[in-house]
Amino acid sequence: MKTFRVLLLLTVAVSAIRADVVKTVTLDTAGLGILPGGPFSLAFELADGTGSGDGNNSVVLSDFQFGFGGSPSASPLFTLGAVLGDLSSTVTLTDADVANVFVQDFVAGDTLSFLLSFTTNVDAGTPDEFIFSILDSSLNPLPTSSASPLSPFLAIDLDSANPAILTFDGIGVPAPTVADAPSAVPEPSSAALLIIPLVAFVWAGRRKIGLA
Repeated sequence: MKTFRVLLLLTVAVSAIRADVVKTVTLDTAGLGILPGGPFSLAFELADGTGSGDGNNSVVLSDFQFGFGGSPSASPLFTLGAVLGDLSSTVTLTDADVANVFVQDFVAGDTLSFLLSFTTNVDAGTPDEFIFSILDSSLNPLPTSSASPLSPFLAIDLDSANPAILTFDGIGVPAPTVADAPSAVPEPSSAALLIIPLVAFVWAGRRKIGLA
């Protein structure tokens, strides 16, 4: 009985592993249509705080909606580091390099929205940082109210399990809104799927030899 209880507790623990933080980000991009400097690009960067590229955090951006009249270009304009995907599907950045950057052109519609999912493993010392910027045709960031030279519209220091999400206004483009994404029924992890049959196997074996 002791072995069965240990395996059952292990199954519960694996199933309860903390999920990623998932947010919906929405930005009013109607003002971009009257700004000079286009075409514009979306830029996402995940910087590794350790400087070693430890690969302990990932950011996933998905479900991009460009609003009326908006659309992404055919393919990314520039990538650096551990980056996969494009704006037509999903973009994934992992801090496996010091700087991990994704840039892709887009035609601005009236709004821009996407799902933002990220892990929150905390580095000792300087935390990993994620930023979202909009670049002009010369790949210079549009100015925002941020003091950073990278002029992000959104910035997150991954310094805790619930890090602050900072947003900033641009010229003619208000700060994005960030809200909790609609909850979905969690799927069991692959580890849990492996452990559950193991529990059943051990329990069945104990019954056969009369030890249950």
